[in-house]
Amino acid sequence: MVQKKYNKAIDDFRSSLEFNPESSYAYCSLGFAFLHLDNYKEAMENLNKAIEIYPGYADAYKNRGEVYICMENYEEACNDLKQALSLGLTKSDEEDVKTLVKEYCGEE
Repeated sequence: MVQKKYNKAIDDFRSSLEFNPESSYAYCSLGFAFLHLDNYKEAMENLNKAIEIYPGYADAYKNRGEVYICMENYEEACNDLKQALSLGLTKSDEEDVKTLVKEYCGEE
């Protein structure tokens, strides 16, 4: 059931990119969906595009950091998670990222 929802979201965001091919939000959302479907290659490509379009997109760095964790590339994960924190996140996302930084980067 959850997989169907992510696949539907992927279809919807791809459709939205036909109308607005420079939507960093759509690329970030695609990256998030692919991350949760364990398709790290597609997740990374979309998150990289989101950051290319909008280098100040904290959520894209957070999501890409999570992809790097799944790929066991902890150095890059730490770089992205710290970048996300420096750019500003919602309170709940900030707490989640701080937990990841503590766990994977050995920092408080």
